Amino acid sequence: MTAHDIATFLRAHAPKDDGWKFWDYEAEADEPVPGLGVVTVVENVGGEDQGSHAHLVFRVLPEDGPVRYFRVNGYYSSYDGTEWDGDLYEVFPRIKSITVYE
Repeated sequence: MTAHDIATFLRAHAPKDDGWKFWDYEAEADEPVPGLGVVTVVENVGGEDQGSHAHLVFRVLPEDGPVRYFRVNGYYSSYDGTEWDGDLYEVFPRIKSITVYE
């Protein structure tokens, strides 16, 4: 299944054509999506006091396959709130180490 196919399932699952806004604000922790599997928003970045960048990362646990992760980008403005204007694309989790001096 392609990222485009996954995006179609995710948008169709949202009530009243809410699209990505449903996944940003209303989705359950582990949202069952018929025909796709269990979907969880594992990262939600953006919003008030977080700058203009925004993105959502989804974990998709299909009924018959390995876990996959997908990301959609957007932006936040104090006037309009969050707008999701990017395409959904597949991402892969990576562990990174950083040094901080305090």
